[in-house]
Amino acid sequence: MRIFIHNPHNFNLIATPVSYRIFGKKPIPKYGYLTDPSVVEINKLYFFFDATTSSLMPDRIFSCFPILIRFPASIIEGLLWALINKIPLRRLRFRGMKILSDDALLSFVYRDFRGSFSLRSSVMAQFPIVLAHLSHYCIDLSAISANAASLKDRLWFIAEAPLHKTSAIFREGFAWYDREVFVLPFVPQLRFQAVKPIFQRQHRAVSTGSFHLLDEEPDVADWLSFRNLSGLNTVHPLRMHLSELRSEVQDEIHVMNSRFWEKKSNRRNDARSMKKTILDSFSTIINKITGQKSYFAYNMVDLYNEFQFSVVGEEATGLPGIGMSESMACGCVYLGDHNFGYELMGMVEGEHFIGYDGTIQGLRLKILELRSDPQRLELISEAARSLANSKWNAVSASSNISRIVENLLNRTVK
Repeated sequence: MRIFIHNPHNFNLIATPVSYRIFGKKPIPKYGYLTDPSVVEINKLYFFFDATTSSLMPDRIFSCFPILIRFPASIIEGLLWALINKIPLRRLRFRGMKILSDDALLSFVYRDFRGSFSLRSSVMAQFPIVLAHLSHYCIDLSAISANAASLKDRLWFIAEAPLHKTSAIFREGFAWYDREVFVLPFVPQLRFQAVKPIFQRQHRAVSTGSFHLLDEEPDVADWLSFRNLSGLNTVHPLRMHLSELRSEVQDEIHVMNSRFWEKKSNRRNDARSMKKTILDSFSTIINKITGQKSYFAYNMVDLYNEFQFSVVGEEATGLPGIGMSESMACGCVYLGDHNFGYELMGMVEGEHFIGYDGTIQGLRLKILELRSDPQRLELISEAARSLANSKWNAVSASSNISRIVENLLNRTVK
């Protein structure tokens, strides 16, 4: 059994793309554990490059080149990516390799089920098992759903939450999907640790995470399906509202939420020339390089260790933010909407986190209530840290992926 990570070179949530190294931008390796040397060896992970995408240019431009150019370019970029991220070259595989009956492909829908999907779908269809991770599935949702449906005989979704049970937006957007969504929790980086006792911290919550205003996005059409399904102009309504009320709530909550785009991006449209496409794409790349620069300048470990509580507004998609696991690993008492379905993610309300009614007023009242019970806070803080350390780690998460693949292979054999 082999598991192939699909097109990792163009996804900064896994490791550092070549373009990021060139421009000096830091990745956000939410799934960086997939490149951990011990994880790679134990779980027989490989990295698969299908010559359909590049971090150095948008898919719509890269796809214009013939395969005779894209294939060697993909090999060169794959090798550079491996050297930058210290990935053993023997773990790289490229388009044209022999696919075996017990191979599985791990794709991320945001990267692999949109853009040049027509170029890669025939390759993906050769894998007996396709695990599709739902991170950022709200972007270009209708296209992702339609493309995923073309592989439904061999496709299973995974996410940080069982969206088939907890998210109406997922169920409506993927109405054709009649299987479970396997749960794969976030894995906080090892640097997220409790370095200050909870009783020495501020008696407030820190609210972290960025938000988008969808009608101002450069690719505004990509958000149309989500906006129609949700009726929202942001994926993170709580973060947006807290940002608007930061002065009003400052006695209970230190609001760090900010807009993702610190510089306004050029609006794209379909009736643009190739020259305009290239210029707009370059502008967007530059904005992404500088976007959130001030937010990410903060040391998040130090920040979380300054506060007793954390709030990381959930996505309207039904997905939690990675700040949930990171702040809990730092010993914060996490405050989450008790209707969100955290219990289905392995958390126990009152033991690993504190639930509230989902409103800002309810959140403030809950913080005021909890301030008077320091012993309870200390117990929850310790339980949260224990959960993060024992369950939300690289070995546990990667082993879970292997178990999912193994079970699916057994099902298909039967």
